[in-house]
Amino acid sequence: MLVILATSVLVTLISAFVSIIPAFHIYNQLAIVTACFYFLPLPDFLINPEIKVTIFSTLLVGYIYFANIPSVLFAAPDDSTFFATPISSKFLDKGNALSAIMISAFGSALSLFVLLLLLPFLGNSISIINETLRPHFSWILWCIIVYIVLSEWPKVYSQDQGGVRYLLHAWRTCFGGLLTICLSGALGFLVLRTGVLRTELSFIKLMPAFIGLFTIPGMLHNIYVNYKLPSQKSTIDVLPTAKEFACGFLPGVSGGAFAALIPGVTAGVAGMISGQSSNLTDEKSILVSQGASRMVYYVGAVLLFFPLISGISRGGMAQLLKINDVTQASHRNYYAAGAAMLVGSALAILLLPVVFRIAVKFISKFGTKYISMGLIALIVILITCCFRFNGLIVLLTTTAIGTLPNHFGCRRINCLGIILIPLAIVL
Repeated sequence: MLVILATSVLVTLISAFVSIIPAFHIYNQLAIVTACFYFLPLPDFLINPEIKVTIFSTLLVGYIYFANIPSVLFAAPDDSTFFATPISSKFLDKGNALSAIMISAFGSALSLFVLLLLLPFLGNSISIINETLRPHFSWILWCIIVYIVLSEWPKVYSQDQGGVRYLLHAWRTCFGGLLTICLSGALGFLVLRTGVLRTELSFIKLMPAFIGLFTIPGMLHNIYVNYKLPSQKSTIDVLPTAKEFACGFLPGVSGGAFAALIPGVTAGVAGMISGQSSNLTDEKSILVSQGASRMVYYVGAVLLFFPLISGISRGGMAQLLKINDVTQASHRNYYAAGAAMLVGSALAILLLPVVFRIAVKFISKFGTKYISMGLIALIVILITCCFRFNGLIVLLTTTAIGTLPNHFGCRRINCLGIILIPLAIVL
C-alpha cells in the first residue's frame, strides 16, 4: 500500500507539468508510458500490474484536473472541455481564471468520491443497462448527430434589410455546422477504416485529428490576434453556492455516465445534451457540470473495466490496460486504481493553484503568441515522429476543418463528427 501511495504522489507531480502542455492528451501520455514498459529495461516492481494500474489511474486523474489550465489560458480545449470554453473565457477576461479552474475541479472531486462509493453496488445494474442498450447504439448515435446539427440556428448580425443576402447571412452558422460535421465525419471514416495511419498505433490513431480539430485552431487564433493574457488574480474569488453546485453536479454526473456507456460519445457532447435538457444557464453551474462530466466519463471507463463493477471494456483506456497485461480478474487491481485516484485527486486539488500561478508567470514572460508558435512546432514534430508524413497530412487537414467554426461562427462540437459518424455507420 505504501508503494501505491508513493507512486501516486510521484506520478501526480509529474502529471502537474505534463498535462498543462496543450495537445498532450491523456491517451498520448499513456501511449508513451506503454512504450516505456515495453522497450526500457525497467525493474521488476515497476512492471507489476498493480503498479501499472496505479500509474495509469493517477495520470488519468491528474490530466482531468491539470488539463483545465491550458484549456482556459490558451483557449485550447480537448474533446471534453470545449463545451465550457466560452464560460472559462469570460472568467479569464475578468482575471478569475483560477476560480473557473477550481470550480470545475471541485465538481470533478465530488464526482470521483460518488463514483467510488456507489459503483460497487451498481455493477449488476450497469451490466443489464449495457446489454439492453447494445442493439440500439447505432440509432442513438444518429439521434445525437441530428441533435448536434439542429442545435445550430440562424443568427443575424447584419443590418441588411431582407433579400437573399440577409437570408444567406442568417443561415451562415447552420451551413458552417453542417459542413464541419460532414467533413470531419468523412475524414474520421477514412482514418478509422483505412490504413492511412500506422496500425500498430491504433489506440492513438485519432491523435492527429483531435489535435487539429480542437487544439491548433485556438493557438492559431492567439497568434493571429496577438492575444495578451489579462492580469490574473492568484486567489479564488468566485465560488458557486450550494444550489448552483447541485444544479451543475447532477447533469454533469448523468452526462458523464451516458458518455461512459455509449461508445463514441465524449464528455463534451454528453455535457451539452444534459445541460440543455436541464436548462443549465448559470455559468458556475456549467463549470461544475463540465468537471463532473469529465471525471465520470474518464474514470468510469476505467472502473467499468473491472468485473467487480461490470467488466465492460469501453474506450482507449480499457485497450491500454489490456495491452499492459492488467487483468480484469484481479480485485487488487481495482482497489489499487481506486486508491491511486483518491490520492491523485487530493494532491491535484492542492497543486492546482500553484501550477496555475507558475503557468501564468511563464505566459506573462514569453507571451501567448510565441508560446503558441512553439507549441505548434512541438506538435508538428511529435506527429511527424509518431505517424510520419501521413500523420502530418491528417493534422493539416483537420486543422483546416477545425478553423471552420471560427469562420462561420458555429459550434466546435460539430468537429466530433469525426468519431460519431463512423461509429454510427459501423455499429
